[in-house]
Amino acid sequence: MNWIELVGAFGIGALLIKVLDILWLQRMLQSHEHRTWLRDKRLEAYTSLSKVIMSLGLHGHSRDDPFEQFAIASEAILLTEDDNLIDRIEQFIVKLDRLYRASDGKSIGDNENLYGELTLDARTLVKELRNSLVKRERVHLLSRVKHRFHRRDTK
Repeated sequence: MNWIELVGAFGIGALLIKVLDILWLQRMLQSHEHRTWLRDKRLEAYTSLSKVIMSLGLHGHSRDDPFEQFAIASEAILLTEDDNLIDRIEQFIVKLDRLYRASDGKSIGDNENLYGELTLDARTLVKELRNSLVKRERVHLLSRVKHRFHRRDTK
């Protein structure tokens, strides 16, 4: 066996592996890192928003200013692709502001009804936020599985 051919074969193999790394593996790693970063950001934003929702706005924030709740919700709204969920978050904050404004001058019965609606909406919204996070992971896993099966079927 000729040593020069052997060394050349190793050199070409190393070069092909590096090209494969640059063209395919780096792109996959960047995609994975982006999905992980996005998932972590969604988790942080949804957690902050969930605290506001479940505490009915009393978690360390002024109840006189609904814009503080909108500011907290803004990050979650930016990271959410579900328009229906965005609308429900906005409606919740508006209802919450209405409860605080009504608590100053209205009868207790009206406030109790609105409070009951808000607590039910809060639980539902937090469940929807959680499902949004879980659904996104499921979709990603299913797409990976489908891709693998598709590759097997084409072989």
